[in-house]
Amino acid sequence: MKIFSEVACCGLLGALLLPTAGAADMGAAQLLQFKFELNHPVVLSAESTTQTKTERSVQLETGAKSAAATNSMVNRYKLRLTPVKKSADGVWTLHYEPFDFEEDLETSGSNGHVDTTIRGLDVKSTQNGIVVVDTTKGVGMAQAKAIKQGAYARMVSGNFEFQPVGAITKVEGDLPFVDYWTESTKYQVGFFDILFSTDAVSAGGSWTKTLAVKDLEGIKLGEAGLMETNTFVWQANPGATNHLIPITVNMAAEPKNIFGSMDTMGQNTALNISQFSHQKSGQFLFDPAAGVLNSGDETETLKMSMDMLVQGHTMTVATELTIRSKFDLLPN
Repeated sequence: MKIFSEVACCGLLGALLLPTAGAADMGAAQLLQFKFELNHPVVLSAESTTQTKTERSVQLETGAKSAAATNSMVNRYKLRLTPVKKSADGVWTLHYEPFDFEEDLETSGSNGHVDTTIRGLDVKSTQNGIVVVDTTKGVGMAQAKAIKQGAYARMVSGNFEFQPVGAITKVEGDLPFVDYWTESTKYQVGFFDILFSTDAVSAGGSWTKTLAVKDLEGIKLGEAGLMETNTFVWQANPGATNHLIPITVNMAAEPKNIFGSMDTMGQNTALNISQFSHQKSGQFLFDPAAGVLNSGDETETLKMSMDMLVQGHTMTVATELTIRSKFDLLPN
């Protein structure tokens, strides 16, 4: 799942715009690949919105006890990708550098309503309308450190080894960077949720990429995991007059009665996932001559309900998650 998710970083990778092919050539079969030019950075603008609703119900001797919570997170930032090295087999080393980072968090639950904003290193948070953190005024500095810890991994730089089809083969940098991106890329098809075919494709053609999901944020799904097939389609558009081609992605997975497990308080707890529905749709605009995605817009939804035994009591947890991710290529 994505997630520029929970990344919140879904989007685009490419190079400087090079001379483009004529419109008459756009329908011919060709090998779609990302291209780069040494030491010429690509600058992107990205935004993602994640909304989560969770309901928990526990069966106690006195009856059922329920609780609900909603969370919303919006990330806005720019990032610079600088090609620094190319291997003999065509794999590029890219230096990843995020900047102008902003994050808005909103949480409602049993503790009331909490709003938090992060602007660079400045943090402000209110609980039920009362300011509890404001680093510009020296308020709640200890709480601010805890809030920043959750965002730091998305604000640090490092290197990726990137294949022309869009896959990341290695992550290098400080430990927080390596840990965050190694974990994040488990849930994505290609680094920016698009992976090109190794065969030539023509207008109207399609290809698929399958992702094995074995872990959902701590929920283990067994050795086989869930198999999710992403279908990419080069949308035929004979009337197009520009050099960009639209590529759509769609994925839908609805397995029934999945058995999994998770570690809670040092114990392994068995889970029965009675409902699981994961869907994704989106569109990218790709310049095949330049090897660059100029824009993208993708939406993912996840609905899941699971039962578990906690300290001798049956608990049911239902979750609804929606992620909307957008990106645009910026002038360098």
